[in-house]
Amino acid sequence: MRTEKALKILKDFNCDALLLLNESNMHYFCSFSPSEGAIIIFKDGSGVHLVDSRYTETAQNHAKATGLIVTEISSPMTDEIAELCKRNDVSSLAFENETISLKEYNVLNENLDCEFIGINDSLMRIRNVKDEEEIEFMKEANRIAEVSLSELLNHIEAGKSEKELQAYFDYLMAKNGSDGLSFDTILLTGAHTSLPHGDPSEKSI
Repeated sequence: MRTEKALKILKDFNCDALLLLNESNMHYFCSFSPSEGAIIIFKDGSGVHLVDSRYTETAQNHAKATGLIVTEISSPMTDEIAELCKRNDVSSLAFENETISLKEYNVLNENLDCEFIGINDSLMRIRNVKDEEEIEFMKEANRIAEVSLSELLNHIEAGKSEKELQAYFDYLMAKNGSDGLSFDTILLTGAHTSLPHGDPSEKSI
């Protein structure tokens, strides 16, 4: 369980709870990417996933494997976090000091009666070490990309635009099993290939 990795952070920083607001970090513990919400993991190993009504059902489905308790918020997120911390006697809260916005930090600091302790890049270093399941996911993602590229090569011909081929590649990725792209597809031809992060255009091959 990844909760054990959170508990290691709590032990290392001597904190009562870990607050996660960063989408990537939340994904690591809840197995999907909520654009908003929060996860709080306490030193006793319990964890709560705060979501709004858009994500309740999805979060509950994933919670069967993650063990997180899903709570649909009915008041401002900060109030919910403050109440959870109070109920669990949290006096020191580990937080993502490298990614939290100043506005979020100020709101939390004003409303929570506890000490905030930054975890720096601790969670990122933990996430960088892939477990067997993650390695299999990476292999499958690589397979999908290679198959999709091979199919795209058979579709390239004079007169088609970069944008048309970009759209077709994205379709092939989805058809072959991709859940989504990590970034917008960069498909460039001719002189445009000098732009490592260029945007596909209506330019025809």
